[in-house]
Amino acid sequence: MTQLRLVILSLFLFGIVNTSSAQEKTQRTAQDQFYVSAAILGLSWYSTGPDTKWFNHALSIGVMHDKPLGKGPISIAGGLGISVYNYHSNLRVANGKLVGNHIPLIESDSTWYGYHPLLQDSEFIKNKMTWTYLDIPLELRFRTKPNNKNNYFKFNVGLKISFLLQAHSKLVTEDFTEKFINFNHLIKYDISPSIGIGYGRWSIQTSLGLAPIYTIAGSSFEWDSSDEPMKYTVGITYHISK
Repeated sequence: MTQLRLVILSLFLFGIVNTSSAQEKTQRTAQDQFYVSAAILGLSWYSTGPDTKWFNHALSIGVMHDKPLGKGPISIAGGLGISVYNYHSNLRVANGKLVGNHIPLIESDSTWYGYHPLLQDSEFIKNKMTWTYLDIPLELRFRTKPNNKNNYFKFNVGLKISFLLQAHSKLVTEDFTEKFINFNHLIKYDISPSIGIGYGRWSIQTSLGLAPIYTIAGSSFEWDSSDEPMKYTVGITYHISK
């Protein structure tokens, strides 16, 4: 968590410095500084995958610097951000660094998905996995001419490179609470193409992760590589401009 606090503090300081310097420039206005995003999170489970909940979500914050390409409507942008993905399902983490005492498997944990057992709904109150990533977003942007309120339509395509900072899970039952940190077989990076459209400070964004969240290859149980989950998001982003 100390690393996460340092990264967030760095983003805040970078945004302050960047905003101050941007105010002294005479380039095109409405350059994005900070962004905040909330999205619905999905994983590409197939028929053999776990049961999931509808309220899975992702939250992102970051800072980007927009550089116009000449005097036209096209610009490029790059930056740094943090994303947190929260995923609720019946997939129980069964390995990794256990926080607290060892908890034996529940009797019905005989049903497995790769390295991970599947739970019955009646066996748990809450079961969540959380991943935190450091993001490096890159975008190609197109904007219409601003109106008298400095609002404009915008369209962007991009690519986000992400590095896993931390992952943890929490299982709550009537009898015990079980926590794992940095459980095994996690993929440490992701590459996500994205596309967005918006007006003014708001935009709708969608992205698809190309790397699986974790690999079940090498498991002693039957598995299909096509079942390795990749994440996708659809959400809204608010841009705080200069």
